[in-house]
Amino acid sequence: DWKSKMEDYNFYSIDIFQNSERKFDIFGIFDGHGGPEIAKYISTHFLDFLYSKTSFKEGKYNESLKETFIDIDNSLNTEEGKKELEKISEEFKLNNEEEILEINKTCGKGESLSEKEIDQIKCLKNLLNPKNLTEYNISNYTGCSGIVVLITNDKIYIANAGNCRCIPIDENWAVIQEKVNKLHLINDDIEKERINNSMSFKEKKIYPEFIYTSRGFGDFEYKENKWLKPEDQAISPEPEVTEIAYNECKYLIIGSHGLFDENKDMKLFEKSNQDISDFFMEQIKNNKNKKISKIIEEYYDLIIPKEKKEDNQI
Repeated sequence: DWKSKMEDYNFYSIDIFQNSERKFDIFGIFDGHGGPEIAKYISTHFLDFLYSKTSFKEGKYNESLKETFIDIDNSLNTEEGKKELEKISEEFKLNNEEEILEINKTCGKGESLSEKEIDQIKCLKNLLNPKNLTEYNISNYTGCSGIVVLITNDKIYIANAGNCRCIPIDENWAVIQEKVNKLHLINDDIEKERINNSMSFKEKKIYPEFIYTSRGFGDFEYKENKWLKPEDQAISPEPEVTEIAYNECKYLIIGSHGLFDENKDMKLFEKSNQDISDFFMEQIKNNKNKKISKIIEEYYDLIIPKEKKEDNQI
């Protein structure tokens, strides 16, 4: 379905150290929820955090990716991090006209509401929006999933926390099934065990039902247990890292969860009943002169709805 706001961010850097004998390409996708602030912050600072790691300089890339995920998440709660998140939040605040348009879209189903109705909705939104609280900490109720792919001369490292996904394709045009990253969802048995072991949740007697993923950045409301390490919190920033030999992989399909239907592993949404990898491989093999960028455009034309649904605008 169409969304009225974009909360996802990405970055990429090709041939990071051009004068080095080592090859380094890196790609990151961050799927925001509750707002775009965390996703933008992470995408902006991820590379600086990664490059500063001793483990990265020593070639311990699996370790350095895990350290970066955890450390950059911790930085969200520093005074400097909080201030930057507030600045980012200001960038996305709607002016009066934009807010009225948004209200008419979401509450009026495209029709113009009366001035009184709009004022009532504005008042209710202000009362319910935690971002309007004086002591509000953006990283408490806003977060994002993240996937980072680091490509070196001999290996590909896929670090994932949440529900983004990377599908590796081998030289035989087949999905390397055992290397497709796991999705971290709150109904997964392993993830449930970690969540249930968090004392804060036993005390609160609540379960993060409105949080779809069990790992990711931000969402510090679910990282309040001071006795636990970051990776043991109910919502963990620790990624699972998958390693693939460089010569085993020909293509990588990387995307946020909107690209995939988690209920039909690696399939397109109901708009197409074709396996995503099959679609790309078929297009590449049958159109040797077609740019991959054009194939990607055609793929999105296939899955993006042409009209907005009135009953679900956001």
